[in-house]
Amino acid sequence: RLVDGEALAAALTFPPGSALDFLNESVTTGRGVTLQPFAKDARPAAVIVNGQGEGARIPLSGKAKHLTFLHAVNKQPYDLSMHGMQKEYKNATPGTYVLHYADGSKSEFPLNFRSHVCDWNDRFLPTNAEMGLFGTVDKLYHVNIPILTWTNPHPDKELKALEIRPGNRKNLDLAVVAISLD
Repeated sequence: RLVDGEALAAALTFPPGSALDFLNESVTTGRGVTLQPFAKDARPAAVIVNGQGEGARIPLSGKAKHLTFLHAVNKQPYDLSMHGMQKEYKNATPGTYVLHYADGSKSEFPLNFRSHVCDWNDRFLPTNAEMGLFGTVDKLYHVNIPILTWTNPHPDKELKALEIRPGNRKNLDLAVVAISLD
């Protein structure tokens, strides 16, 4: 589902009344790919997939070598110890991206928490992502929405759809702010 405004702030667990205008800014990757965040009625928007809830499906066409995502999950409670945090989130999967091809085949990319995606206010960049939107909201809250590039395993095939499946944790909600195909 595409959500905006207060619903987006609530879905990402931003503090009430937070200014989300920064989500309207385009972001350019290290490879030179520009991601233009989703908008709904000129307001920032995102595709939200609730943990263990319903997924989302986005129609696609053409071919692509890469899919690039600007995405994050809602704020997560952290154990203050590094060991406790690693243990709790070791097997956390915030979601899976599934490419459906016109010939009926598909490819899956399961997301690993803190390897491919992090929560919106994580101090650390996921190990397999690059910096996307990084800074503060309302000069109070740290923001980190990383960029992930997935190399399509079948760049020669026509694309039909991108499915975003929910993850394996009830309160781990994935927000996809922008997608680019190249």
